[in-house]
Amino acid sequence: DEVDNVAYGLAASNGRLFVSTASGAIHCYAAKSAGQPIVHRAKPTTEGAYARNEQTAQAAVEILKRSNITAGYCVDLGCGDGSLAYELATQSDLFIVAIDADAANVETARRKLDAAGLYGSRVTVHHADPADLHLPKYFANLVVSNRSISEGRGVVDAGELTRLQRPFGGVACLGTPGTMTV
Repeated sequence: DEVDNVAYGLAASNGRLFVSTASGAIHCYAAKSAGQPIVHRAKPTTEGAYARNEQTAQAAVEILKRSNITAGYCVDLGCGDGSLAYELATQSDLFIVAIDADAANVETARRKLDAAGLYGSRVTVHHADPADLHLPKYFANLVVSNRSISEGRGVVDAGELTRLQRPFGGVACLGTPGTMTV
């Protein structure tokens, strides 16, 4: 039998072979089947999917163009509902760590990103104070802020931004679209 994508991992247990693939599917093979196979799939949902937000989409395009960073690690300080993380993940090869101090925002972002198929694989969302993070020093190739898109660059703590930004190539891109500073 064939798997749906590139096989990444194999495990054997109780006479069965489990194969995980690049698509996220897990296949189970056994010598004999007692009946019809049971297929488990995530329920498709429109709830939680991001509606086209032109300002956020435009901000992501501008960030990627001005920073010239399309791969590596990105930190979104004040991620809100995760819409900027979503746009950056769909328009680039970045792995995004999104942070917000509001637990309701974190819950919303996680739910929406999970529905979009990005949560856990390309984007993670953490409930923490963006001004006092426990991420490693010089962690990020790119530092952004969804909150700064609507409120301006002053919403981000400059000390934490500098601490997170990778030296010799790390970029911070903040502010409203059209007036972003790098």
